[in-house]
Amino acid sequence: MRKALKIYFFAIAIILFASVAVYASTPELPATLHGRLTINDQPAPVGTLLYADAPNIQPVIGGNPFTVREEGEYTLSVTGAARNTTVRFYVIVGGSRVYANETYVFTSAGRVTEMNLTIIAPGMPDPAIRVSGVTVTPERATINRGATQQLIAEVMPVNATDRRVSWSSDNTTVATVNANGLVTAVAAGTAAITATTADGDFKDTSTITVVVPTDPAIRVSGVTVTPERATVNRGATQQLIAEVMPVNATDRRVSWSSDNTAVATVNANGLVTAVAAGTAAITATTADGDFKDTSIITVVVPADPRETPQAPGIIPPAQQTPPRLDIVEQPIIIGQNTEIEIQGVVRLEIAAGAITGESPIITARIIPAAETAPLTAEAIEAGITLLSEIIQLSLAGGEFRAPIQLVFNFDVNKIPQGHIPGVFVYNERTGRWVYLGGQADNDSITVEVDRFSRFAVFALRPLPPFPDIAEHWGRNSIRTLAGMGVLGGYPDGSFKPDLNITRAEFVAMLTRALNLTPNPEAAGRFNDAVDFGWARGVIGAATEAGLISGYPDGSFGAARRISRAEMAVIFSRVIQMGHIRVDFGEAIEPADADAIPAWAREGILDVNRAGIIRGFQDRTFRPGNDATRAETAAMMYRLIARR
Repeated sequence: MRKALKIYFFAIAIILFASVAVYASTPELPATLHGRLTINDQPAPVGTLLYADAPNIQPVIGGNPFTVREEGEYTLSVTGAARNTTVRFYVIVGGSRVYANETYVFTSAGRVTEMNLTIIAPGMPDPAIRVSGVTVTPERATINRGATQQLIAEVMPVNATDRRVSWSSDNTTVATVNANGLVTAVAAGTAAITATTADGDFKDTSTITVVVPTDPAIRVSGVTVTPERATVNRGATQQLIAEVMPVNATDRRVSWSSDNTAVATVNANGLVTAVAAGTAAITATTADGDFKDTSIITVVVPADPRETPQAPGIIPPAQQTPPRLDIVEQPIIIGQNTEIEIQGVVRLEIAAGAITGESPIITARIIPAAETAPLTAEAIEAGITLLSEIIQLSLAGGEFRAPIQLVFNFDVNKIPQGHIPGVFVYNERTGRWVYLGGQADNDSITVEVDRFSRFAVFALRPLPPFPDIAEHWGRNSIRTLAGMGVLGGYPDGSFKPDLNITRAEFVAMLTRALNLTPNPEAAGRFNDAVDFGWARGVIGAATEAGLISGYPDGSFGAARRISRAEMAVIFSRVIQMGHIRVDFGEAIEPADADAIPAWAREGILDVNRAGIIRGFQDRTFRPGNDATRAETAAMMYRLIARR
């Protein structure tokens, strides 16, 4: 891989020419050169050698070669060069001179010349950016015996070349730690978990306290059966629900019984069958604590309405609308279509074979208002308006074989002007509402799902049409992120998925994904901020969050294309700083690992283990490739939306 060595410097003549006769060949008096030396977009490390080549040039201060004595800076005074002498600069690579494309010409003393020298030096190693410290978070934690705790080592600066750390425990009988900072609690006590940097031997420690809970189980405190009473026609059925409290109790099993099976029977799932006229008490008993509650079932034999006319205004008991239940537990009958409904809220339509298992049971629960505060707060921050109840769906004793349909009811009067309804699912890993879409019909909307979580209907701005992604491999990621407000399209409604993405466009997507507040002032640290335009606020937000740092010359380069390596390093910072929680797996070494620059290796390793940036089919990573808009959308989806 070719390396670029850029030299920015000022040439200042500090001693004026004082001869009576001036000729082109007249020797120039001593002159001073000083400038900035940059290697591969990084300040040159101390000790870098840069040579000057010109007839009769005599170094006075600094020597020839010039030696960088402060990072990225050099100063040299020379004499002996004639006016208009051309000076060339070079470095030594593999025993050979590699010259700059540009040259410097000595002119009249006192003249200041600013120029940019570029040396293409294949094989020149990247300069090392040294580690200055490390911080481990959390600083302390208390965990139960047998549980785990993920520690994060933040190596500073974020663009250090060698960001490797090793982990150790001072008391492995209490807690152990693996190579990725995952602590496992072994026994009660305290252990100091230390991260040590490979570069500089910097250390920081987290204190882990392991406790043994007296009772790790969450005990049952009671049970409520709904409905409390019901009138059922002979031969009909009535589903009873046993709500075990608290909702997170460890053992939520119940058994069902009837005190009069001649009148009504009940199966293991609370489904009552009316046998004969009379009354029966149906009781649910918890396995933990033996708590009980009862529903009174009255079985009637309906009269023939042709023979027994009803009084005006009177509705037979069997036709009365039952009160809405906030929780429904219902078994799936294998091989048959099944519908499960919380009246007026949500209906599940399950085709035969979509869910299989020995005894699958689906629980649908309306999350009470007392539990929704953090969920609605995240929605408000994301700029979406809640239109429905928030529903928790779960499946026990079975598994999905095909998607099922959810039909939600929502309040059309809550939709802001210019918005549309859409179904969202809550991502437990990232704490974000993820757009699913759906087909709306008046006050209901239908969507397909193949796993359960928490769902709700929100109002969002209409998605762009994106006609150019209809058959594109990245269409699902693109539409999901568009529904979340993370990305947008062009004025003509297109997305242009295969267009290379700029650094400004990438930062805009990232700050929206992380819900960072625009900060135009913070962007002022870059010397090209005047060129940022619409992106100034998002660039400032990412800067303030420590996610971007720009180039050594003080610029950010908003309009420049961003490479896959650069993107990987920024995603790695998002993970290391705790903006998004990820689940790490085993790293897969790319086939082109030798092509990965040193400054990007650790970042690429992080995103590889997190499954955010995958390689190509030939197992290459191609770090120097410019990322496309579709590739970026796929990476961003894996970061914030994948469940």
